[in-house]
Amino acid sequence: MKVNLTYFKASGKYYSSGSYNSDKEHMIDIVQEVKLMHDIRQLPDLCINHSDYNIHILPEFSGYPHLLINLKE
Repeated sequence: MKVNLTYFKASGKYYSSGSYNSDKEHMIDIVQEVKLMHDIRQLPDLCINHSDYNIHILPEFSGYPHLLINLKE
């Protein structure tokens, strides 16, 4: 399933967006998957070793989003 990600700077300003296909079915698993991609600095549509961003996660199957804030702490 397709997962859409929107990246925001710490100030809250929009930075970029990206998407990827996941084999996960539950939102909690998708959130953990995105956290892992952030930790290894390989988020979709960002360069490798990217900066820290707040991430808005919205899978196509879900009607509710998730927001990851302050991941560097």
